[in-house]
Amino acid sequence: MTSHLVKNVTDALERFLTPKHHALRQATLPQNEQGHAPLPDAPPAGEDAETPAVLTRGEREQQARRARRQARSEEVRALHAQGASSRTIAHQVGLGRHTVQRILRADGLPERASPARRATLLTPYESIVDPGIATRKEGAVR
Repeated sequence: MTSHLVKNVTDALERFLTPKHHALRQATLPQNEQGHAPLPDAPPAGEDAETPAVLTRGEREQQARRARRQARSEEVRALHAQGASSRTIAHQVGLGRHTVQRILRADGLPERASPARRATLLTPYESIVDPGIATRKEGAVR
């Protein structure tokens, strides 16, 4: 009778914690004086000539995600250089075996592809409805 209760609690806990996987990994990292986990090899805002001094929240989060991907990629490459198998690396780093293999095949940091714009039912008629839409699309940054 209690086994189904344990199963239900386990399932509920897993559903609750799965979306918080990143936060749980961050909690295991060492903290700095402000209580934040340091970003690996990320220069402070304003010091890098390419980085503007004021970043939006989305840009900061994007840079943080890229820095984490870079650190993970370096960790995977270091373990591979030590002779660890893809399966062992995947287990230690917490990635899938195919993700580890994709990182090892890539020349540098595998960049995330931006999503392609999907055609809608109105796409063939956009130039008729709004003639300026084509020029706005060409100038749009995605």
